[in-house]
Amino acid sequence: MTVQPLLRVDDLHTEIRLRHGSVKAVDGLSLDILPGETLGVVGESGSGKTMLGLSIMRLLPPGGRITGGRILLDDEDVVGLPDKQMRRVRGGKIGYVFQDPMTSLNPTVPIGEQIAESVLLHQDVSKADARIRALEVLEQVGMPHAGERMSNYPHQLSGGLRQRVMIAVALAADPKLLIADEPTTALDVTIQEQILQLLDELRQSLGMAILLITHDLGVIASRANRVAVMYAGRVVEECDTASVFGNPRHPYTEALLAALPESAAAAHETLYSIPGLPPDLTDPPVGCRFAPRCRYATDECRASYPELTAGSKHRFACFHPTGSAAGEAMFTKATPVPIELLTTAPVQRATAEATPPKPLLQLSRLVKDFDVTSGALLQRRTGKLSAVSDVSFELAAGSTFGLVGESGCGKSTIGRLIVGLEHPTSGTITIDGRDTSRLHGRTGRDLRTMMQLMFQDPYASLDPRMTVGAIVREPLAIQRVGSKRDQQQQVLKLLDEVGLPRTAADRYPHEFSGGQRQRVGLARALAVSPKLVVADEPVSALDVSVQAQVLNLMVDLQKEHGLSYIFISHDLGVVRHVSDTIGVMYLGKLVEVGPADDVYRAPLHPYTKGLLDAIPIADPSVEATKDRLPIHGELPSAIHPPTGCRFRTRCPLAQDICADQEPLPVSVSGRLVACHFPLKVTPGAPCADAITESATDVLGNKPSPTTE
Repeated sequence: MTVQPLLRVDDLHTEIRLRHGSVKAVDGLSLDILPGETLGVVGESGSGKTMLGLSIMRLLPPGGRITGGRILLDDEDVVGLPDKQMRRVRGGKIGYVFQDPMTSLNPTVPIGEQIAESVLLHQDVSKADARIRALEVLEQVGMPHAGERMSNYPHQLSGGLRQRVMIAVALAADPKLLIADEPTTALDVTIQEQILQLLDELRQSLGMAILLITHDLGVIASRANRVAVMYAGRVVEECDTASVFGNPRHPYTEALLAALPESAAAAHETLYSIPGLPPDLTDPPVGCRFAPRCRYATDECRASYPELTAGSKHRFACFHPTGSAAGEAMFTKATPVPIELLTTAPVQRATAEATPPKPLLQLSRLVKDFDVTSGALLQRRTGKLSAVSDVSFELAAGSTFGLVGESGCGKSTIGRLIVGLEHPTSGTITIDGRDTSRLHGRTGRDLRTMMQLMFQDPYASLDPRMTVGAIVREPLAIQRVGSKRDQQQQVLKLLDEVGLPRTAADRYPHEFSGGQRQRVGLARALAVSPKLVVADEPVSALDVSVQAQVLNLMVDLQKEHGLSYIFISHDLGVVRHVSDTIGVMYLGKLVEVGPADDVYRAPLHPYTKGLLDAIPIADPSVEATKDRLPIHGELPSAIHPPTGCRFRTRCPLAQDICADQEPLPVSVSGRLVACHFPLKVTPGAPCADAITESATDVLGNKPSPTTE
């Protein structure tokens, strides 16, 4: 018996009218979603994913309108519905989880009232019954202490809890379809895993369908039943998840998978980088829209657009498909055009020497506490927040130290301490043998030029009123390096090095894409020829293709200039690719430090393994066979950290000794690990094969989680 689609999108056309033309955001798109399934929609920023979701909800931005096609929900076309009837569909039949819950939730209304409002709009119930339903759905989405949280405001919740509230609002009126638009983009991998697991459980228990919109291929591989790959407003490939990842037929899908850090990290190769940018959709090209970036493109591709193959479960729009055509009509594959940007030359890593190189940077017993105060006027000190607690490590010249951990663990604070934006409570930081606590006078100015910071958000950190040329030149002017003419020449040279046109010097930050703005930030950091660059989450907000370009650029500049990096990130896959050494932080402390490949393949600390297990891998077969050590809950408060081991409240291996004694770092297999019960692994085995050394092996009794 054939199952009828819950949602059918048929030849949808959506345009956004601008002052100088119209953007064809969705251009002739067709897809189906079956009851109870998860359809993943993936693609770069600007591919039309979000516009597809907003078109289904008819919540398009100003100037947006559906110009053609049908959107059938239970065989009812919502495109032609009057606004009053469409309001019943929104929330009632279709729920929407927006990308940023902080801007989507009302900051002036308690979360309980916001959820109850959705119930009152779509169901004929009293206010009291709506609040009961709001509490019920909060408990359903796993909100801890749901009854107490009902009166909380959004700003009082963490990112993961706010996302749970957003899901609760979407589910309050029992919709048949849930559209989740980048629901985990800004979350740590551990919280991301919890949210994705929650969505999956809700789908199964409620029998609803999910349209999962994301640029993260790993999320799609671990959670979607089928995948639709979008490019420039159209679907270019669609099939079940295993087939798309195991046998991609469209060159764009193949390129996205090749650009993932895990594709090159094990062999230390340069990341595959898709050249160029997506087309301008105010005037899209006549032929295949991916042709200008495709190494298989021919004149045929540039002359006409290939339609999606009909009569096949694995649909793709390409004249020269990649992969295997087993069971399908054979296609002739064009010879790839050599493109320099697509080479995968091995990355030269630092090798062990008989005499270890002198450390460029040394952190010794570093502590940073922030005062916690109360009172609007008197600001009485009521406690302290322990952001960094007794951290020590070294960085050799020309190498990269990757610092990983969840938000709130102290990574960014360490970066700010190193460059002098914060002052340590105790401990020392030395660079090139000189103490950075003496950053004053000429000596201080010399020290400051040796280290620079790349901020996480280049748009917020670049002055919108200054041109790019003035932004990059500013450090040279402050440090009085050369004449004005020399400084201008240096700016142009830096733009060349980071791969931006010289004309960029006369433009403003808002005129550039996210990846280009990150290049501007890197150029500014390199302006005074530093020895050390602290990169704070430099690629966390970028698409996989742009991420690959920025990471390759950083590695190339490191080799060219002998740079040292502190690379801060919550993504262990990215950190592994660029780092020589990895340090894993938890609640202000380093819990594991060692060579990047060893930490990734054979983690010793339960927290490290939990982080690795939470990373969604773009391979459904690997995801299905992971030997997981899950991390539950959220990071405890740094104002009142747990006694003993700070990780014990979330650790499945915790024993009574973990609450009584803080584990000191010990050397295990050439690494430092701070754990009473470190893991044992099969030598050379991948992370997924790690075997927990249970407390039974050590103490002769079963491990049992402890409580605070």
